[in-house]
Amino acid sequence: ENILKSPVPEILILNVNWHSNTVSYKEILNFSVAIPLRFRIADMYNFEHSSDDSASEFELKSLVCFVGAHYMTFIKHSVNQSPPVWHLYDDAKEIKMYTDWKDIISKIVQYQILPTLLIYEKVSDI
Repeated sequence: ENILKSPVPEILILNVNWHSNTVSYKEILNFSVAIPLRFRIADMYNFEHSSDDSASEFELKSLVCFVGAHYMTFIKHSVNQSPPVWHLYDDAKEIKMYTDWKDIISKIVQYQILPTLLIYEKVSDI
């Protein structure tokens, strides 16, 4: 049972531990399509005490992926942009931009990139 104490953090980082560096196409696809772009914290955790925090929502802001002996990062830039733009970085170099999450999933599956860290930010109530 996952129990969370209040207050809810502003940033939530989920670490994915793959059983191997060589994972099947099907496993990567199934995992990738299940990554929530947004979720309510109460859908993942129970709260130690009744709290207004249970209504908090989180939005995916970054995805760190492992491929070979290397890491790549997708970072969402959504300020004044609709739809949001995802930038793919390889080390410090930006190599591509995406506006459709499905294109990112296709890239992950095609190159057997393993999502390793999912970084979520609490959605502002403003």
